[in-house]
Amino acid sequence: MTKPEAPRTSRRPGAGAPATDSPGPPPAGFAFACARRGVPPEHVGALFRIVRNFRRAGQPDSEAVSEALDDYDHWKLYLKSREGDRRAAETFEGHWRRYITLTAGRRSLAEVDEIASIFFERVYRLVGAEYRWKTPFTVYLRTVFLNVCRRQGNVAQRRRRRETSLDPSNPATAELPDPSAPSPEEALMSGERQAAVRRAVEALAPIDRHLVRACLLEGRSADEMVERTGFTRANVYQRLHRARKTLRKLLKEEGIL
Repeated sequence: MTKPEAPRTSRRPGAGAPATDSPGPPPAGFAFACARRGVPPEHVGALFRIVRNFRRAGQPDSEAVSEALDDYDHWKLYLKSREGDRRAAETFEGHWRRYITLTAGRRSLAEVDEIASIFFERVYRLVGAEYRWKTPFTVYLRTVFLNVCRRQGNVAQRRRRRETSLDPSNPATAELPDPSAPSPEEALMSGERQAAVRRAVEALAPIDRHLVRACLLEGRSADEMVERTGFTRANVYQRLHRARKTLRKLLKEEGIL
């Protein structure tokens, strides 16, 4: 007769490996540190699990707690950005644009800008007013960034294959316009008018701002934005319609229209 199998114990959490056993209530010192940083009581337990499950081997308690609280502060900055706080949006998006520029590899400036645009569109769509705190917020954002990089790498490969398949001696392709050349509308727009348009676009909500940049300024189709953001077609058109009305109002106030 075989012996019954002994119950398996949960794995001891290592570097970046979530624990499966219950961590118990947070220590009083941790709860006090959270209160000093403005963390509401309903989030203290989740942050304690983050500290316990994602701390690095040999990392001091104080450093792990500080990193978790800094991560929570970054999430609060994102919420302000999402709610339309322009200064918070500049700080949040500036931080991640620097990160993307430094880690995007040997890509052209245009490819880096495209990756950043898709990254922000995806983050503003995926992360609402609540975050489940299964992983640190910044770890989740880095995962989103890596997924965007992989996807855009595949897109760039397909684009290069299409470009190399074009015969430069073919008159049908020789007459194609330079995609990097400014459009007639851009050529006519004065520096003052461009500045007014930029100010108006920056005043939009973050998601609407990225949709406007992609569709109205970069000439991307609504169908492409449906694929990139995961919004329905109706939602994309609705957001663009509202954004146009807001832009028209702001540009009238600037005396442009």
